[in-house]
Amino acid sequence: MAKKNALIIFIRNPELSKVKTRIAATHGKELALQIYQSLLDITLACTQSLKVDKYLYYSESIIQDKWDDSVYFKRVQLGDDLGERMKNALAEILEEYDHALIIGSDCPYLTPSIITNAFAELEKKSVVIGPAFDGGYYLLGMSQLLPDLFENMPWSTDQLTTETLKKLEKKHLLYSILPELHDVDEYFDWVNYINQTSLPCEP
Repeated sequence: MAKKNALIIFIRNPELSKVKTRIAATHGKELALQIYQSLLDITLACTQSLKVDKYLYYSESIIQDKWDDSVYFKRVQLGDDLGERMKNALAEILEEYDHALIIGSDCPYLTPSIITNAFAELEKKSVVIGPAFDGGYYLLGMSQLLPDLFENMPWSTDQLTTETLKKLEKKHLLYSILPELHDVDEYFDWVNYINQTSLPCEP
């Protein structure tokens, strides 16, 4: 019998010159790494108390870090591009669970209540998506694997959410849209976040 809900968290191994490259290009790779470490801390604070099974997928290899092994099942992303890695992770988890959500570590505005609501929406809809203001998305959830959503997609462009919704509508699948949130891709995104909130993750 399948377990109910699982949360997949995609992170990059926090290594100099390999994270937040747009910030690194304008403000230096050391600051980019520092900001990314902060984003990881925010994502950890946001997810660690959620009452679901949590799977942490590293981009390169599993490392010893702040993410508690007793709270997070740790695995490595597999695939040649982001779409393939996401598809493989969801395929793996949906073999064991009724519903799965996948998030990254770029959205400091994500809250536990948004994640909890996303799981609730999957009780009624086939897919749930959390759109980002830049045209991508910060969350994607489903109850069965939909490979089309990860193949020939405009990754890292402002058309990703639009094209995802087009594919869902073409398949006549019911979907739910969560609140639109900001990602942190550029330095000013981080400055705006710091100026707007003093809490790492509000309930």
